[in-house]
Amino acid sequence: MPAKVTLQLARTRQQFEQALQLLQISRERWGLESPAVNPHKLWLLKQHALPSTNTIVALCNGEVVGSICLFGDSSFKLPSEARLNLRSFRDNLQGRLAELSLPAIHSDFSSKADLLHALYHFALSFGTSFCKYDGFVTEASEAWAFEYARHLHFDSIFEPNE
Repeated sequence: MPAKVTLQLARTRQQFEQALQLLQISRERWGLESPAVNPHKLWLLKQHALPSTNTIVALCNGEVVGSICLFGDSSFKLPSEARLNLRSFRDNLQGRLAELSLPAIHSDFSSKADLLHALYHFALSFGTSFCKYDGFVTEASEAWAFEYARHLHFDSIFEPNE
């Protein structure tokens, strides 16, 4: 029988810490740039401190087995805008923009594909229905770009910063 998984916004310090540790491990595994590693090995950005950022966790037996962050647009800009130019995308979007982090799934969790889809479904549904975002961007390694396009119907908008 598959384990019961609950998806929700992170609520406790322990959930946030486990989620941010998983996200740091995931970014390292995929070779994505991360801020200077802190002693706790948490993926932390200035945007994490904003009320427009939501950390979504998948819980199994009280432990975080998956995580994704939803960053709302703010005066700090989106995390990927430090490396990407989203100007033309923004010009064609008449609404609010948000960014999804790379998802993280614990290496011991067996149903990774199902959990990945559940995390994205929760994040996109929450972002669209509750936060009222009109467009979403995400940063992906080249290895994941095809999967994003195939499974999630994302389009590439790669435009390096000038």
